[in-house]
Amino acid sequence: MPAKSKAHRRGSYNTDAARIRALAYSNPDTICRRCGLTLAAKPGDTWDAGHINAGQINGPLAAEHSSCNRSAGATEGNRRRKILRTTRDW
Repeated sequence: MPAKSKAHRRGSYNTDAARIRALAYSNPDTICRRCGLTLAAKPGDTWDAGHINAGQINGPLAAEHSSCNRSAGATEGNRRRKILRTTRDW
């Protein structure tokens, strides 16, 4: 049985993300919305479609280096887990 998709990857996410990545790859002058650098400035990196508003399901996406996008996702996840740990009623 296939795994359930995460809420932020449902709906039109996959097609929107594929379109954004294709546009980013087709234009060598595309800059990462997080760091402002082109793909040529970060050898070995790839393009991702990152959420502009963290945690907003079906929100707008933009081209981001995979390293920038995943770092931001990890930071946001850690922030949310910290909030949960501090607000639990033990």
